[in-house]
Amino acid sequence: METLAHDGHDALIGLDRDLHTLIETHIPHPHACADGLALPFANAYFAHCLCHFYLLWISDPLSALKEMARVTRIGGWVLALAEPDYGGRISFPDALEHLGDLQTRSLELQGAHVRMGRRLRPLFSEMGLQDVQVGIIAAQWTTGDAESSFIQDQDILARDLAGLVEQDDFDVLMSQAEEGISANQSIWFVPIFYAFGRVPYGIKG
Repeated sequence: METLAHDGHDALIGLDRDLHTLIETHIPHPHACADGLALPFANAYFAHCLCHFYLLWISDPLSALKEMARVTRIGGWVLALAEPDYGGRISFPDALEHLGDLQTRSLELQGAHVRMGRRLRPLFSEMGLQDVQVGIIAAQWTTGDAESSFIQDQDILARDLAGLVEQDDFDVLMSQAEEGISANQSIWFVPIFYAFGRVPYGIKG
């Protein structure tokens, strides 16, 4: 939201169903505590509606997108800016691949749609939106990139694997992974998909 505000979009409203998260995050824009499957806004309330790492966690992604379209004006855009596809993960060498497999399993146990990225195209097509575009955010690697990406994910990995792997085993895997990363021999990549489409006349919410 900070990026949107910086680009001149000053009438922003954020939403999360967890009140504690909204309070702790200190969001500098108006926000609502509500369920994305039943948005507390009138039809065609917003110029555009977007989500980010959201559909993989929602119980009914198609209904969530329909709600986003319902509150978007005709001609406005519905955007899924980033949805991962852990089924397309590329991790190397073996220690990183094993960590990646474990994280994917953990996310499945938490209820995530771990292959949501590849589902965006059929979901947006079923919506009946116009001018739909779907793609994958590009990736490239230079010296230190894999290390930087992996370091950013370490806390998330530790949390996701806490109930799945013994701490000693986790420490060994992390040590092995860091050896490959420090030698610039590693890849740690999850495809991130995006999709957007325009609300046409006569769309059904």
